[in-house]
Amino acid sequence: MTLYARPTDAELLARLNAHSAPAQTSDRKCGFCKTPMAATDVTCPKCFREPLEKSEQSEVMKLYRAYGCHVYNLSQARATKQTPGLPDLWVTRGEHAWWHETKRPVSGKPSPAQEVFAQECLAAGIVHVLGGLSVARLRLLAIGAARWIEGGDIEPARI
Repeated sequence: MTLYARPTDAELLARLNAHSAPAQTSDRKCGFCKTPMAATDVTCPKCFREPLEKSEQSEVMKLYRAYGCHVYNLSQARATKQTPGLPDLWVTRGEHAWWHETKRPVSGKPSPAQEVFAQECLAAGIVHVLGGLSVARLRLLAIGAARWIEGGDIEPARI
């Protein structure tokens, strides 16, 4: 029994256009000075600061969804009873599933609990990625959902 039908090429293109996915353009803005940033920018072109983790996570979720992934957001901005070290996102696409711990592109460092969780995933053979938008793009390439195009960007692989 299939709960979700695999999206067609036309549906993937529509999602990319509707969500302004980084493969096309980006509505990403600096969290400090609100300057528009390209999908590939690591720091703001105006104030030279890197995006906030919350902003980076939002772009990662948009990218995954635009490529047909189901994203479950588990991040908590406040103190909760959630187990320390649990990653921000659980992502699935077809027979692929993985944990994604979102971090800022340059200065993002995992906590000790997050490092332990990543090591446990590795030992158990569960995919765990750590990083921002660039890591998400590499993950989509790894599962065959995307392919490289000229200019260093990605597009859906079935097109």
